[in-house]
Amino acid sequence: MLAAFEQSGKHRPVILAYAREDESGFRQRLADASGGHEQEEIISQRKLVDSFIREQFYDAEGRNLRAVQSYREPISFAQRLHTHLRQVLDDLQSVDATPRWQEEPYRGLKSFEIEHSAIFHGRDEEMGELLQRLRDQHDAGALLS
Repeated sequence: MLAAFEQSGKHRPVILAYAREDESGFRQRLADASGGHEQEEIISQRKLVDSFIREQFYDAEGRNLRAVQSYREPISFAQRLHTHLRQVLDDLQSVDATPRWQEEPYRGLKSFEIEHSAIFHGRDEEMGELLQRLRDQHDAGALLS
């Protein structure tokens, strides 16, 4: 898939890559493992995945080249996937089509209205991250009032 992406001039197939970053979940999985061999296998698999992500998605300086996304909880994965799929479908739909917006996108101090949704829409990913931070604070014992 990565080779096909490179050969196409980085257009097709569209690649969406996600990696869960959940150290506490990983440690719990290790604790639940039935023994040394199973724990070694879990650690080995994690090292292989980490190595693949580093090799295929990052350059030598650690810059994300292929937009691999990380998430902590399944809900944040679902929110990000929804946002990214919507963007991919919008991009695919607009290929070889006339531009959806003909006016200047910068409105200065003017407010955005429903007719501007093609150039300005929700912040699903940021909202997902905010909700995750609130969950993390709650799990850490912070009281929200």
